[in-house]
Amino acid sequence: MSVSVETLSGLERKLTVSIPTAKIEDAMTDRLKSLAQKVKVDGFRPGKVPMHVVKTKYADNVRADIAKDMIQETLFAAINEKDIKLAGYPSIQPEEIKPGVDFT
Repeated sequence: MSVSVETLSGLERKLTVSIPTAKIEDAMTDRLKSLAQKVKVDGFRPGKVPMHVVKTKYADNVRADIAKDMIQETLFAAINEKDIKLAGYPSIQPEEIKPGVDFT
């Protein structure tokens, strides 16, 4: 995780947190494996759904869930790392998670 801080006007700070692709891909693989054991898809017994079917059907939802989880995990860790004192709740503007690109 890399963190950078940019000072804007007054008390405003722009905090940019970058999470490596490998961490995102590991989380995706773990979530999809656990989902494959639970999901029910027509034509397959529960727990026997092939991974490529699970990926095509649920990858976008899993990716969105991982984005929310990564924001929660890293936001306050990054604030503590850079020793920033909060004056209010931060405004969060995540970028879209794309395969092969770090999440910021």
